[in-house]
Amino acid sequence: DAGQATPPKGARFRAVSCGDHFTCGILANGNSAPHSGERAAGGDGEALCWGAASFDKTRPPDTRARYRDLSAGASHVCAIKVPKGEAVSVAHAGALACWGDNRDHQ
Repeated sequence: DAGQATPPKGARFRAVSCGDHFTCGILANGNSAPHSGERAAGGDGEALCWGAASFDKTRPPDTRARYRDLSAGASHVCAIKVPKGEAVSVAHAGALACWGDNRDHQ
């Protein structure tokens, strides 16, 4: 157990995805999670990951970015970024951001 099944206390999520011994979620409004391992919890649309940190899979590359959707593989995560100034909504397309293990060009 790497803690992947224990989300940070007070955190509320709009989306969650699990990989191999880690979990990532996109935070929703109204969070009160004080921290989770690598950094302080943030606001609406920010990614928060916990569990096994191998391959940097629990460290989103841009801690200030906001996302609208994400999906985790065994040791990596990809998420759709929300353009700056836009609402976290399915109506807005965004660039893809990925982090974690990239040994097989995933």
